[in-house]
Amino acid sequence: MKRLTNLSNLKIAVFGQGYVGLPMAVLLAKNGIKTIGVEKNKQIVDDFKNGKIKTSFGNLAKKIKKLYDDGMYDLVLGVENISNIDVGIISVQTPLTSDDKPNLTFVLEAIKDFLSIAKKNSILIIESSLYISAVDDEIIPLIENSGFKIPDDIGICYFPERIDPINTEWEIENTPRVFSSTDKNTSKIVTDIYSKIIDAELTELSSIKTAEAVKSFENAFRLVNISFVNEFAAACNNLGIDVHEVIKGASTKPFGFLAFHPSAGAGGHCIPKDSTYLTFSAKKVGISLPIVEQSIQTNLKIPLKICDLIESQLNELKINNKSVIVSGISYKENTEDYRESPGLKIASILKERGLDVKIHDSIVENFPDGFEKIDNLESISNIKCICIVQYHKGMKEIIKKIVESGKISLIIDCKGQLEEKSNSKTRIIKI
Repeated sequence: MKRLTNLSNLKIAVFGQGYVGLPMAVLLAKNGIKTIGVEKNKQIVDDFKNGKIKTSFGNLAKKIKKLYDDGMYDLVLGVENISNIDVGIISVQTPLTSDDKPNLTFVLEAIKDFLSIAKKNSILIIESSLYISAVDDEIIPLIENSGFKIPDDIGICYFPERIDPINTEWEIENTPRVFSSTDKNTSKIVTDIYSKIIDAELTELSSIKTAEAVKSFENAFRLVNISFVNEFAAACNNLGIDVHEVIKGASTKPFGFLAFHPSAGAGGHCIPKDSTYLTFSAKKVGISLPIVEQSIQTNLKIPLKICDLIESQLNELKINNKSVIVSGISYKENTEDYRESPGLKIASILKERGLDVKIHDSIVENFPDGFEKIDNLESISNIKCICIVQYHKGMKEIIKKIVESGKISLIIDCKGQLEEKSNSKTRIIKI
């Protein structure tokens, strides 16, 4: 493929229309590039065709409807009716296996689909998280075993996603990105595409392996610091110090410090998983990363410690009614994604221990099976404990009203945002 002068002539397919792929497809389409979203979930496609566009990204649904009506975007089930694709972008999940190894099944399946509909001299861009050397170990062999030469037939670019669904300062359009390609021509074309849709610095790295390492490193960096601040918070509590005041004080330092805050632990589809991908990559070359490994274990133990705290506080307050509401089961505030959610882990552990557990979330609609859902916290009765894992928009004010009502005996505040008043009937424990 020659260097592009008219991007509007491109035909791009984005594989996976979730938290990463859907915003990317919309961004391409609204910048004049015809884009096809490829999805394997039939329900998502059927809902879309019936006008039910579900997304957590603000007013994205309205933009999608207009782009669809204008013929710039379409969502299809599989690739049976697609052909002659110039560029494929892989934005599917890369979970862990049951024994905590990288699972690239969805990526490899999407690449096979791309190969079945790609033009000669096309480009494959991978945005999904990968372990270090995954392109060399699994992706290039798959493509070459399918009869394509790299980069003569297909150029490969690794362009790891950076997206935060609730961040209004750093969005997909203005977040700096890194990338690396198999050849210069692919890099030039990819730069043409992303420069058109992203108003931010694009940094080309020396190798795809380096770009893979950047993705793993930046998320492991966050996990290490999240785990550390949770350990530090426990020490502060035992020392009679307010950890939030310590963080506020440390944040006055204008260099060498980044503020991380205590919580029920890191969840979601990136931070814990990508850290495990990093330790896997290191072990492949005979290196251990004990700090990262310990941080992974620390993060896993936080929900257990919170459950221990809930039980001990219920016993100390002599509360025989062991009913607990876990509020906020998404992995992050103001999003409905509950993958690897610490709130869901807390609810599951408490239920296994025989407590009567109910879950509440003002954002999540499709709750996991096995739990009773509470729709309105203000209407609860005969429940003495609430464990707050996430404060979605407006929830702090509702919780404050509940505290003022005196109906709740115990609140476990995993975000440490509530203040206990001396005359309050509610005991508030901040994590």
